Amino acid sequence: MRTIQPPRSTPLPVVLALLALLPAPLQAQMNDAATIRAIRAASNAAIAERDLPALRRTVTDDVNVTASSGSVFVGGDARMPRFQPALDAPEHATCVRTPDEVSVSEVEAFAAERGHWVGRWRKPDGEMRVTGTYMAQWQRRNGEWRIRSELFVALACEGSEACRDRSTP
Repeated sequence: MRTIQPPRSTPLPVVLALLALLPAPLQAQMNDAATIRAIRAASNAAIAERDLPALRRTVTDDVNVTASSGSVFVGGDARMPRFQPALDAPEHATCVRTPDEVSVSEVEAFAAERGHWVGRWRKPDGEMRVTGTYMAQWQRRNGEWRIRSELFVALACEGSEACRDRSTP
């Protein structure tokens, strides 16, 4: 398994020239990592736009998600109806997941994504901001990458008295 991270300050022509020198399997892994990052951006946009069908298209039918609250959602179709009220709630602002690393398997049709997330909710005393880390397992099926599993861990909460409620078991 190789970890693929895009260069952050290298000029595009230099990057393209270097990519041309890479072995084909490594080029494919880099393309897969870029595709996964693009799908993650699309899922963030779907949450921001409260577009449940678009969000559903980013996950497998048998997706398994463990929310930061510890709630577990299994199955794309099972997860979505439970997710809709959260999207529709007037206090929901957004949740953005940002990949820090995408590693594409050299031997299986899987990839690992590790990153950080920020969730924002409007509360009577201000905006509650919850931050944390996440890990996602991606699976390529029929040539398409989809989220197979996600685990979210909340590490901090600020901006509202509601944060105290989150720390109560």
